[in-house]
Amino acid sequence: MNERMTYNGHTGSRFFAALLAALCLAGCAKSIILDDGESSIPMQFGVYSARSAEATKADDSYVAPGVTTLPSGSSFGVFAYYQEGVVGTSTAHWTDGGRTPDFMFAQQVSFDGAAYSYSPIRYWPANEENTISFWAYYPYGAYSTDNTGTLKFYSDAACTSAYTASSTGLPVVEYTVPADPANQSDILFESFNNKDKTYANCSPTEGVVPLNFRHVLCAVQFAVEMPSGAGSQGDLSLKEGGSYVHDYSFTFTDLTINGLPREGICTDVSAATVSWTTSGSFDASSTVYNPSTGRTDNFILLPTTLGDGITLDATMELKFRAEDDPDNRSADLVYPFTVTGLKLNTIEDASNTAITVWETGKRYVYTLQLSLDRIEFSAAVSDWDTESIVSITD
Repeated sequence: MNERMTYNGHTGSRFFAALLAALCLAGCAKSIILDDGESSIPMQFGVYSARSAEATKADDSYVAPGVTTLPSGSSFGVFAYYQEGVVGTSTAHWTDGGRTPDFMFAQQVSFDGAAYSYSPIRYWPANEENTISFWAYYPYGAYSTDNTGTLKFYSDAACTSAYTASSTGLPVVEYTVPADPANQSDILFESFNNKDKTYANCSPTEGVVPLNFRHVLCAVQFAVEMPSGAGSQGDLSLKEGGSYVHDYSFTFTDLTINGLPREGICTDVSAATVSWTTSGSFDASSTVYNPSTGRTDNFILLPTTLGDGITLDATMELKFRAEDDPDNRSADLVYPFTVTGLKLNTIEDASNTAITVWETGKRYVYTLQLSLDRIEFSAAVSDWDTESIVSITD
């Protein structure tokens, strides 16, 4: 008997009338007893995202530093693969080549900061020999069913056949990086540890599917480090009482990373460390700079080997308030800095090792260290020469 319990109109027809009744009562009961004596348990989701490091991102998909839940108001997509089990066997039911995502296909699950919700509700099979396997991706908005989004799903490695509810196995993923960092998404994949799940063997709570997301792209950020004694950075016009608060301001007026890979294909989304085959080339530019952190926003990019063609161009501006005319912004002292064609594979980390690869799930912060040697003065007076006596005669 097919125990697939779903409320999507294409399977489980004998439960249809009972499920309508169950939906009406879902707000006041966790378990609904159906006419045939079987129990209908709604599926729920819990999400624990991989820990990410610090920074900001214009795109709302960015998972904040140290946070292990997704941003409030965000949503992710779920594929669910139903399989009937054989009573008395301990063999895992899942096989990559034979299961289809027709139980849930890119089902949107929304997070309001406290709870996860989706519609229509799906229900666990009453027979625990029948299991469901889950794979998920984030953010939901990066994918579109017609494959017009930046995140696309295919059933073949050549990316020619679209992934549908009748496709077998997990999808092949293609991602195209938007040129504008404000539109770049923090793409996360679920680790696919949720194979062959039943209501009873879900954790941490029975019936709750514990999705564990991890970052599959890399983040690149640029910072500036001022020398000690440079004073306080910020808005030069800011006052507290009659005194100005800040001594200088710094801005990346324009920053461009040249020669980045544009498209990536991932053929094994369940791998412990996702790998991408990349192609194409583009330049990513930003003018965003946060004075309070001394850093730019993140560029969310495809992992890649840094060849000589991946370079940095940057235009920066350092301003000091003119002490003799502090209320006149046009009197500020302005120092421009320019970097052109800097090969990023020549930049060394703290251990003096050149970073030649941007890896999946890692962040890289490149710091510009400004050396501002002050013009200072000292003085000494030479002693008078030995006294000379001169006689003046007619």
